[in-house]
Amino acid sequence: MKNILFPDAIDDYTRIFGEACTQHSLIFQRCHDCGHVRWPLSFVCPRCASQKAEWIQSGGKGHVYSYAVFHVPFHHKFIDKIPYIVAIIELREGPHFLTNIIGCEPTQVKCGMEVEIVWEDVSSEINLPKFKLLTLP
Repeated sequence: MKNILFPDAIDDYTRIFGEACTQHSLIFQRCHDCGHVRWPLSFVCPRCASQKAEWIQSGGKGHVYSYAVFHVPFHHKFIDKIPYIVAIIELREGPHFLTNIIGCEPTQVKCGMEVEIVWEDVSSEINLPKFKLLTLP
């Protein structure tokens, strides 16, 4: 089955990230020279222009930086999921990560709430990183 999340794995970075997701591992690049943890993936650090980086494992925790509740599906395949929450999570490692918050009512979500990663296993090849609230109001 072709990986629909990363269909053509344009580069090694995308392939490595996608393979880590299949193992329930959220990874990012950290600049070897300035320590900036970056997302999206790139071959050069946006802060210092270094091309040296290492992969680091995210602890999968952070807080809701911003969010929107979709009452009309973005795509027809999401019709059975409305309303759903799309959020920007500020991870403890630094990156802001666009994802979904699941396992709660949209009215329970507020900016600043603590979240942790959960995985949606779509298939044997696709595992999506999503987040849940650590404490419900």
